[in-house]
Amino acid sequence: MTELELAKMKERSDEARAKARELQGYNEVLAEVRSEAEAAEVTAAIIRGSNLTQKEIAKRMQVSQPFISQLKNGSAVTLPTLFRLARACGATLKISACF
Repeated sequence: MTELELAKMKERSDEARAKARELQGYNEVLAEVRSEAEAAEVTAAIIRGSNLTQKEIAKRMQVSQPFISQLKNGSAVTLPTLFRLARACGATLKISACF
């Protein structure tokens, strides 16, 4: 691909992003995507920081090991599950709101 083709592709991409930002609900969707990504990061960090195997965590949570693997790999997690995971791993989960 030539540099000119890449530049045109970037321009089209930038234009598409600008149009998307104008759509109603864009900010809400973006916030949701970011919060899901943050939850996935926290989940993986809890699992890594526990020094427990996935099997041990699963036993403590009374779930399957593949479920823990899915969580570690970024599967969507509910807040109650995140709290259960933290407890099973010996961690404390704190949520705060900043204004």
